[in-house]
Amino acid sequence: MKKNIVLILFAFLFQACDTEKTQVFEKQEKQIHFEEGFCYLKNVEQVGDSIFATIDFIEHRKTADVVTDLAKTQIIELPNGFCFTNEKVESEKFEVTDSILIIMQTYSHDIDGNFKFNQKIAITELVELFSKSSENRIPFSPFRIKLENKIITSLTEIYIP
Repeated sequence: MKKNIVLILFAFLFQACDTEKTQVFEKQEKQIHFEEGFCYLKNVEQVGDSIFATIDFIEHRKTADVVTDLAKTQIIELPNGFCFTNEKVESEKFEVTDSILIIMQTYSHDIDGNFKFNQKIAITELVELFSKSSENRIPFSPFRIKLENKIITSLTEIYIP
């Protein structure tokens, strides 16, 4: 009896092996490259349907660690013992995503004259601000920048007291 059951099971197994088709899919992983840092925002312009930002990366370090020739280095000292340094002025142009998050600290004031901190603005407002060169103070403010695959996804102005 046991032999008959075993033979029937083997028969079903062999039949299942003949009718089953196996498909193999290769998993393609898209590698996403993220970068975060600090920069000066030199220009924002619209070219056709795309918006581009020209930036100059800067470094955030402890003020005590800065041992460079101050005459050749741009330095913004912060009251917390840190500073932003720019030893080499080198502009780079990056595309800006349509869904960029822009947070400004000194973009506008309330009725008492105080800055509206953490104010979210649209990329079109930044393009317009850079088109008015006489009023533009933005190139002198440091920003925290986030890039995804060399496309800017976030800009946050850093308030300097």
